[in-house]
Amino acid sequence: MIKEQVEVFSPHLARLRARAFTQAKRIVLTDGTDGRVLAATRTLVQESAIRPILVGRAASILPHLEHMGVSGEVDVYDPGEDPRQHDLVHLLRSRLEKRGKAIPEQSTLEAMASEPIYSGMLLVQAGLADGLVGGATSPTATVLRAGMQVVGIDPRNPVVSGSFALLLAERLPAGQDAIVLGDVAVVPNPSAEQLASIAINTAQVAQAVWHRQCLEKNRSSHSFRSPLMAVRKMRQWQRYARRSGSCASECRHCV
Repeated sequence: MIKEQVEVFSPHLARLRARAFTQAKRIVLTDGTDGRVLAATRTLVQESAIRPILVGRAASILPHLEHMGVSGEVDVYDPGEDPRQHDLVHLLRSRLEKRGKAIPEQSTLEAMASEPIYSGMLLVQAGLADGLVGGATSPTATVLRAGMQVVGIDPRNPVVSGSFALLLAERLPAGQDAIVLGDVAVVPNPSAEQLASIAINTAQVAQAVWHRQCLEKNRSSHSFRSPLMAVRKMRQWQRYARRSGSCASECRHCV
C-alpha cells in the first residue's frame, strides 16, 4: 500500500525509496516510542535492507516490537541500561573539548548524553550507526544543537541551514517537477558570504536527493528588510558561490 501511494504521488519519491531501501545501513531513530516511528520501523524491517536502531527505554519499546513481530530484527539502544553509554559520555566530553566549549559537571554531561537525540548523534559519531532520523518529538533547536556539538560542521562550508524539497503536481514552465528551497531560519539575516554558503548547501541537498548535478542556477529565497539590501546581497553571494568552485553545471531543481 505504501509503495503504491509513493509511486502515485511522485516518481521522485519512488526512486528515492528504491535507492534507500537497498542500502544495508544502520539508521538510528531517536524517537523510539513514538507511534509513527514504530510504524516506520515495521516498514523498514519488512521492505528494506535497513537495520533500525531505536533509542529509548527498552522496557517501553520492546513490547511494541514483539507485538509487531520484529523484535529480532531491530536494535534498541537504552541509554540508561547499555554499557556503551559510558564510552558515549566520554566521547561527548572530547567533542566539547575539541570545539573549545566549557565542560559541564559529570552529572550534567551524563544527563546530556542520555537524551535520545544526543545518544543517537553519539552513536553515529562513534561509528555504531550510519545515519540518524530525529526530531519527531524534539524541538528543531535541540536537534541542531546536538548535531553541531557531537557530529560537527563541515569546515569547508560552516553555515548551518535547512532545505525543503517540494514535489509539484504540475511541471513549471521551465520543466521542473520538483524544487529544493533553502531555509535561512538558523541565520535569519545572513551576510553575502553566509547566503552563498546556504545556497551551496541547498544545491548539495538537491544533488543528493535527485542524484544529479544541480549547482549552477541555485537561488536561495529569503526576505530582507529592504529590496535594495536584497539585490546587493544576492549579487554578492552569486560572486562568492562562483568563486567557491561549487557551481559547475546547469540546474533546474534549486530555488
